[in-house]
Amino acid sequence: MTKAPLISIIITNFNAKRWLDKCIGSIRDQKFKDYEIVFVNDGSTDGSFEYAQKKFPDCVFVNSITNAGFARANNLGAMSARGEYLFILNADTYLEKDTLLKLSLIHIFEVDKVVEFCKAHDLFFIEDNCDGLGSEYDGKRTGGFGILGTQSFYPPHHMTMGCLLYTSR
Repeated sequence: MTKAPLISIIITNFNAKRWLDKCIGSIRDQKFKDYEIVFVNDGSTDGSFEYAQKKFPDCVFVNSITNAGFARANNLGAMSARGEYLFILNADTYLEKDTLLKLSLIHIFEVDKVVEFCKAHDLFFIEDNCDGLGSEYDGKRTGGFGILGTQSFYPPHHMTMGCLLYTSR
C-alpha cells in the first residue's frame, strides 16, 4: 500500500457532469501534489459517475445509487479517505493553483514539518510567534525556526505597537 496522502479531497456528485472537467482539472493543476481525490456519487442519473470513472481513473470512487444528500455523501467519502486532512469540495467549484499549497501549511503545530516543507519548496518561513512568547517545540524556543521571527507578550501589539523582529542567524 502506498503512503497515505496529506489531504483527501472529497467531491460529492449529484448530476454534476458539466462541471467535472473544470473541478478535477483544477485539482490536477495544483502545485502541491500530496493529495487523493475521493469521488462520491450521490445517486446521479446523468452519467457523471461513469464519465468520471473513465476520465479520472486515479480517483477513489464511492457509489451510492440513491440520493441521500450532501452530508451522507461526504460521510461516505470520509470513510474511504486516507488523508490526514479532509477537504470537502463541491463539484461545481474549482481551485486556484496554490490552494492546496496554502492548505498544506496546516502543520503549524509541527514546526519541523513546516521548516522541511519550506526548504523543499524554496519558501521563506517567517515565524509569527507573537502569542507564543516563551513556548518551546521539541526542546527549542519557538520563534527561532524560521528565517525571520516575531515576539511580543500580547498578540495585538504587533498590529498596534510593533514587535520585535529578528532573524534566526
